[in-house]
Amino acid sequence: MAAATVAALLAQAPADAATTASRWCGPRTSPGAASALSEAASAAQHRPRVIISSDGEIDDQASFHRFLLYTNDLDVEGITLSSSRFHWAGNGSTIPAHNWRGTTWTTDMINGGYARAYPELVRHDRRYPKPADLVAIERVGNIENVGDMAADTPASDLMKRKLLDDEPGPLWLDVWGGTNTVARALKSIQDQYQGTPEWPFVYRKVSDKAVIYIILDQDTTYKDYIAENWPDVRVIMNNEQFEPFAYKWKSRVPGALQTYFQGPWMTENIVRGPLNQDYPVGPRRAGGVDFGPGEFVSEGDSPSFFQHIPTGLRSAEDPALGGWAGRFVQVGPRLWTDKPSYLGRPGDQVTDLNPDTGQKDKSYPQARWTADLQNDFAARVDWTTADRYDQANHRPVAYVPPGLRDIGVKPGQTVHLRGVTADPDGNTRTCTWWQYQEAGSYPGVVTLTGATGGHPSFVVPEDAKRGQRIHIVFQVTDTGTPPLTSYQRVIATVR
Repeated sequence: MAAATVAALLAQAPADAATTASRWCGPRTSPGAASALSEAASAAQHRPRVIISSDGEIDDQASFHRFLLYTNDLDVEGITLSSSRFHWAGNGSTIPAHNWRGTTWTTDMINGGYARAYPELVRHDRRYPKPADLVAIERVGNIENVGDMAADTPASDLMKRKLLDDEPGPLWLDVWGGTNTVARALKSIQDQYQGTPEWPFVYRKVSDKAVIYIILDQDTTYKDYIAENWPDVRVIMNNEQFEPFAYKWKSRVPGALQTYFQGPWMTENIVRGPLNQDYPVGPRRAGGVDFGPGEFVSEGDSPSFFQHIPTGLRSAEDPALGGWAGRFVQVGPRLWTDKPSYLGRPGDQVTDLNPDTGQKDKSYPQARWTADLQNDFAARVDWTTADRYDQANHRPVAYVPPGLRDIGVKPGQTVHLRGVTADPDGNTRTCTWWQYQEAGSYPGVVTLTGATGGHPSFVVPEDAKRGQRIHIVFQVTDTGTPPLTSYQRVIATVR
């Protein structure tokens, strides 16, 4: 039924895109059709396997509040603790603890606020995991000292088991602290299999399955061990691009977007409900910055799991595409970063054009999504208190048929795009098609005709070279409260 609904919606597409399509952002849908299309979109989404590794810093605790509200979109296989150069537990004798937050804070949050919110959350998505199921996959990792990877731990054993299992990948290892527990899991695999007939197969299996997303690189075990011994493991190194969601947001986020981090907006939209009533905000001093009453403090690690949220931007396919987790440049066969110089690689730091300043900005690949990210977070906070599905807003559907998402084009060709939308709450939608110029390899600007309708077109510039790519984003925002946004990306490759 869902597939038939999609086909029917496309068949209904109006010939006059300047009238009907621009008004309704594609063909108007009945409530039943909208529900079917929304269900079809959800069913088609692959839930990525994820293990997080945290050092327990206050911004990790803020990130964990948000993370729990997105566990419906993720296949969470581990919640683990590790050390970093900022936090470690010590050993009670020769190594003193340093800024260590303990080993029970994730359990307390799951059994506390999340458990109280769970009955309401499942009204909005039945895929939310039970609190007991999340507690069951918690593990303590290598926490004794910065860079500690001397021995196997429950967390490294869990990672090892998941890397070696026969479940399909990728397995995302989201590192919010140091990489040492991940490094220990990989070293345990190497110690067990290297020199045996199974080693080439195991090495390739693990290298093809693991994807490590590193925020800031908070110890030396990636450079000293992982990069040297597992060069074929995919790695995203986010060295600075996370800063619009971290302590430096006041100097990284454009002025108009700072509203979404300021006290009044945060108090009204985020710091409430059974889970988020203790979400950490100002007044406080953290990360060397003073934050006022109610102000956002930091979620510097959240971009690691933003990478997996199924928005339609396709950044999980290739970190260079850009999306809610930022945009990265590929500097090795399986290595992406925002700052090549940190890894000793040639290339410029990744930037997007900041429309406020008219300048290239290293923070804007992340900051540009601020409003959509914060509104999406606020809607999920609403879910924790809404007794009924119709008392909260839910993301609309932006749909471009799979066969039209990657297309071959020629210079001078007129390209016709096609998209339809639906909304599970029956809200009207506005849509915009826009060129994500920095993500593409064609350096110029293309002009979209009918960019606010369901059927825009553009002419491929005559100077476009073979192999160059033009990225067009279909962006759909509903009129609910808060307004929520979905996307589809079309990549046109010059033949």
